[in-house]
Amino acid sequence: MMPNLPITRRRAFTVIGMGTGLALFPSLTLSSVTAPAAFRWTGQALGAKAEIILHHPNKNQARRLVSRCVDEIERLENIFSLYRTASELVQLNRTGRLDRPSHDMLRILGLSRRYFELSGGAFDPSVQPLWQLYSRHFSRPGTTMGPRDEDIKNVLKRVGFAKVDYSATGISFSRPGMGLTFNGIAQGYITDRIADILKENGLDRVLINLGEIRAIGPAREDGTPWRVGLSDLSGEMETVALNDLAIATSSGGATRFTPDGRYHHIFNPLVGRSAGIYRSVSVTAPLAADADALSTALSSLDLDRARDVLSACPGTAAIMSYSGEEKTTKI
Repeated sequence: MMPNLPITRRRAFTVIGMGTGLALFPSLTLSSVTAPAAFRWTGQALGAKAEIILHHPNKNQARRLVSRCVDEIERLENIFSLYRTASELVQLNRTGRLDRPSHDMLRILGLSRRYFELSGGAFDPSVQPLWQLYSRHFSRPGTTMGPRDEDIKNVLKRVGFAKVDYSATGISFSRPGMGLTFNGIAQGYITDRIADILKENGLDRVLINLGEIRAIGPAREDGTPWRVGLSDLSGEMETVALNDLAIATSSGGATRFTPDGRYHHIFNPLVGRSAGIYRSVSVTAPLAADADALSTALSSLDLDRARDVLSACPGTAAIMSYSGEEKTTKI
């Protein structure tokens, strides 16, 4: 049976330009930080490896700030996690209702509604029933083909963010058996919250990697940006400069139901099947939550529609790598 583990959309990240490369863990390679005022923390966030690098003249104060950030990550995981039994999200999915949701839950629902509408439903946190269908289906040994059309059609009756009602007094589903997942936006949302804390405390040279990456200011005092290398499954590397910018990538190859990658966890909510146009989609945006949601949405959209969505989001850009061919398009 497929293990009940957090799904991940992560890709190989390399942060370049501050010294000799130092491998920290498989999904991230980060150059060694040579500046004496640099402080680095590594840990976990939403089941993924996490890292914060900041420049601060006082190491004790830097530790206290990072400790506050870790507490904030923990608090937000207790709202958004699918794998903590007492989280707000788990309670909502279990009963179909959540009374008096937290401010952060309402904020992420509002952001989700924006990208659901902007993308014509390509970004949809209500795809959790599809994940459950595919997970059960492929838990049978030797299964190589996807679920039956009839089963997908039945599950799609319980998918659609328009069927979610929410307000300060409560959240409810209009149909039994619905469920939400914030795997396409929560890591970006938490990254932005950590960035807010550090900026409020005067930090102006920070790199945050909580599954999505956000840079505050440059890597060096001379204005040199953080440089992030994106490696997709083809082994090719694309380098992106970040200065007050975030980047997120969605790749179906990160969590496959079948070895060939035909069936994976990034679903096109409109048809109930794994998105198949692109091998990976990377988006840069001023905020990590925006980059996160957009990389998910664009994975199910053709190039013309993707351009339309990005044009409605100032300061964004995308790198689209196509499935089955060595072709990359930037928009």
